[in-house]
Amino acid sequence: MKIRAFLATSTLLCAAGKASAQTIDYGSIEMLFGEPVTTSATGSAKRLSEAPATMEIITADEIRSSGETDLPGILSRVSGISTQRFSRNSADVAVRGYNRSFTPRLLVLVNGRQVYLDTYGYTQWDLIPVQLQEIRQIEIVKGPNTALFGFNAVGGVVNIITFDPTYDELGTASLRVDQEGGFQGSLVKSLKLGERLSARGSIGGYQLDDFDNPVFATDPVIADADPERFAASADIRYRLADKTILGFEATRSEVTTYERTAIPTVDQAADYETSSYRATFDSEGAWGLFSFSAYQNRSERTFRSPLGNSPALAAELMVVKAQNVFKPLPAHTLRVAAEYRDSSLELEGDIPSPTISLTAFDLSYDVVSGAAMWNWQASSRVSTTLAARLDRLEWTTEDVTEPSYNAAVVVQATDTTMMRFQASRGLQIPSLFDIQFANSLEPAIVDNYAVDLDHRIDAMGGGIKASVFYQQNEDLRQVVVNPVLFTIASTQVADSDLFGIELAADGRAGPVRWDASYTYLSVEDDPTPVAQLTPIGDFNFEGLTPEHEAKAQATYEADRLELGGAVRYVSEREFLDPFNIAGGGLSELDSYIALDLRAAYDVTERVALAFEGQDLTNDGDTQVPGGTIETRAWVSLTVNF
Repeated sequence: MKIRAFLATSTLLCAAGKASAQTIDYGSIEMLFGEPVTTSATGSAKRLSEAPATMEIITADEIRSSGETDLPGILSRVSGISTQRFSRNSADVAVRGYNRSFTPRLLVLVNGRQVYLDTYGYTQWDLIPVQLQEIRQIEIVKGPNTALFGFNAVGGVVNIITFDPTYDELGTASLRVDQEGGFQGSLVKSLKLGERLSARGSIGGYQLDDFDNPVFATDPVIADADPERFAASADIRYRLADKTILGFEATRSEVTTYERTAIPTVDQAADYETSSYRATFDSEGAWGLFSFSAYQNRSERTFRSPLGNSPALAAELMVVKAQNVFKPLPAHTLRVAAEYRDSSLELEGDIPSPTISLTAFDLSYDVVSGAAMWNWQASSRVSTTLAARLDRLEWTTEDVTEPSYNAAVVVQATDTTMMRFQASRGLQIPSLFDIQFANSLEPAIVDNYAVDLDHRIDAMGGGIKASVFYQQNEDLRQVVVNPVLFTIASTQVADSDLFGIELAADGRAGPVRWDASYTYLSVEDDPTPVAQLTPIGDFNFEGLTPEHEAKAQATYEADRLELGGAVRYVSEREFLDPFNIAGGGLSELDSYIALDLRAAYDVTERVALAFEGQDLTNDGDTQVPGGTIETRAWVSLTVNF
């Protein structure tokens, strides 16, 4: 055991300079430690239990055994994460409350590249050009982490890490068919083209029938918008020297969906197209590990209009970032970084509406950022992390400069108990859509304080976790629809406080592994005078956030057979509905229980057959007004090669 611990520690110290999510051999380090490893928070390799932020990691094996078909389904099983599904491929995901349509509080990354859309500051999950089979792990970071990850990381961060072709061999093909005749397929393959060159490519998509919904039958535009997806990506890596890697990535994705927008009660059938190009350079030397990346994201969202007009929101984001991670002393790790962002949005054509007229526009803003982080291993049992970031936003008529920070102390109280104390300040920058209707760059400010306890219990093959947190949100922004004057505005509507508790446990009993969690959230709003004067009264973030969520899942493995199930309970809540004036601008949604089941059998070492059922107990339930959930059953075939 001592030799194993020494080897693991040595390996981790060797990897401590690694800053990029894909410049370390995750597999080797994880085998030594017996737990997932992350580089996201500090830029250096850390065991999950030692990370300076409240973090959970979903592994590739957990993704596979879940039987889920998309990212929101996978994330819905994690404590503290709330999901709400509107149609077959339209869902919103939030960390620790405040979920709503086109929620802007979650920063979503793929290997560190932003994939949330600057148009509304939200994520169209099926538009992310990643196949589930190529994901090594999904890192969920809870609470404001702007200084560590970048602005808009106010509710949390989801960082998707894919397999690295430099270290990982991967070849898999899958096909799913559901009870309505819809199908979903994917192909992922990595190649080593000599000693220095490696590559990974993926392609996948689906054609599905949407949920049964009365709106679909009465609106021919929506009825013709059955869910479709195509996504492809290529990742090439070339080793220039032993410790210098050059990378290039290109992606493309297309999605047709029916969704509820950031404008309450406005539901639209939409076609999305995105593309991205990224270049990276990582080099380790006496100076530490220097990393440089530059990428460009393009997205286009086309509205399907019954009047035959199809205006498009065309957005473009360019990001250039450089950072260096180095160790001036053995116990000290420093990271310095600089970043430049240019984000633009153009509406091509006018949107005709019987109530609201939206004319063509073209706008953009720039952000220049500087950040620094200091991690100090004060002793074998105590480490501290302090990160600070300064963002300067520049728009045509306004400049805004705002600081953010993250501070954490991690204490290994005993050999089996870890405690984490955190304080942080995050920034939620207005989306491009907000800027168009608010004429302001003023961000929302989120202050957060949290205490975590992780206790390992060897006898149960797992452990228990507890988190207590308090959050202050200042100047929360909301798109406001005035149903009397038929106007749209984006305005700061409320301050809001959040108190929460998360409890979780996991373990293994013979061939069964399991986990369970409970989340309690209490939100108290203080609406602005402007919000109180609107026809729909105050903006009820309290009602949007379910007070109770409980989740549990288990998997049984024996020889070639695998059986699994997951259940989650979500308490009642309210949803913003400006046209329901009699109800105070809110619609009430009932509590629900959702059950998923899966049975899989390995026909051979390389071929697996599975039967999967999702939302088996909440068929017809409503998670968002205007949309209903439908039970889904799948048969899937997976071939590894």
